[in-house]
Amino acid sequence: INRGIRYVIVGVGWLDLCTFTLPAASERIQTAVWEIKDQQQQAQTHQATQAVSSTQLRMVTWNASWQVLQQHPLGTGTGEAQQSLNAEYAKNGEAYAAEHRLNAHNQWLQYGVELGWMGLLLFLGVLASAWRMSVKRKTHWYTLILLLLCMNMLFESMLEVQAGITFFSFFTWVVANKGKMEEV
Repeated sequence: INRGIRYVIVGVGWLDLCTFTLPAASERIQTAVWEIKDQQQQAQTHQATQAVSSTQLRMVTWNASWQVLQQHPLGTGTGEAQQSLNAEYAKNGEAYAAEHRLNAHNQWLQYGVELGWMGLLLFLGVLASAWRMSVKRKTHWYTLILLLLCMNMLFESMLEVQAGITFFSFFTWVVANKGKMEEV
């Protein structure tokens, strides 16, 4: 586990270094922080505004997803999630989000909307099981991949697209079959 912890520390350190030293990444973070503060000020003064940036749109989708999850603690079902989100966007006056049928832009909230709290707990169980398997089989690189996936899932509904499912499934399969592949 020491080696795995070292990988995580080095990975987070490298991410911090790149984030704060690369001009484009640093500018993007500063813009996002400014937009969040601006949106909070507008909410406090009850000013209506239309989200236009990706950061503002994510905040709109996260808020709508949270509202739908609170209204439907057992989930809306996979076929009704988008309609429920679109209705919430329309209720909040977010025409762009409704028109472009934006998903939750957060895998955790997306599963919460679709499958409710129980589905979200089941998903957490799957990830915990994958993490346990990676530790047991000493595949520290997979532990790091899981950490990165979980972080990415905060900002994207990555398992809603084929590329995300393929990526997650492939690496999980590799780790699950690690012992079998070494025997060959």
